Amino acid sequence: MMNKKQKIRNTNQFKKKKNKQKNQKKPLFQFLSKGVNPPKKVNIKHYPETVNFRKFIGEMEENFESESIKVIKTELKESEIQTTFWNDDLNKWEVNETINSKRICFESELFGLVFTPFKQGVQLFKISINPLFHGKGIGKEIMRKILQICEKLNIEISLIPIPYQYNIPLEKLKKFYKNLGFEKELFSPYWINTSNNIKQFERENLSMVA
Repeated sequence: MMNKKQKIRNTNQFKKKKNKQKNQKKPLFQFLSKGVNPPKKVNIKHYPETVNFRKFIGEMEENFESESIKVIKTELKESEIQTTFWNDDLNKWEVNETINSKRICFESELFGLVFTPFKQGVQLFKISINPLFHGKGIGKEIMRKILQICEKLNIEISLIPIPYQYNIPLEKLKKFYKNLGFEKELFSPYWINTSNNIKQFERENLSMVA
């Protein structure tokens, strides 16, 4: 049988272990189950809503209206959001920055989109496609519409490739955005698509159809 000292020692060890687990930081996203821990001190960047962003959201509402698909728009007030990126050198996910901005969400049975203001343009914060409709070109068609709006308004759209859905490899996602005309910024995890890149993408798609 355990004596009194052993019981006390085992109880103390259990408490230490429990406190250690409690104090461990949780990953930023559930899908990133291993080691995305934010630094202790993060500079918060504020991206206010701009005229360009409001115009973009207005065009999105008009272009994504459909009799067959109901799209719900949700507006979230300014709040802190942490963005992450894959660090090739360290071979792990890391926190990019904490931003404070408004979020506009568009949701339907087919897809989900989240946009935030970014500099003088817009950031595609998240895109997800219903797994039941994977492989049907829906993602590409949605991106084509988004890029056409950006070309019309002559604004930049930015994003960080993050596989929010489990079955999409990161390299495949990067290739998808690269084929759409996105280019990675130097010394930054952001990928940018300017109006010039959008026009080039449209020309290439027209030539393929022809």
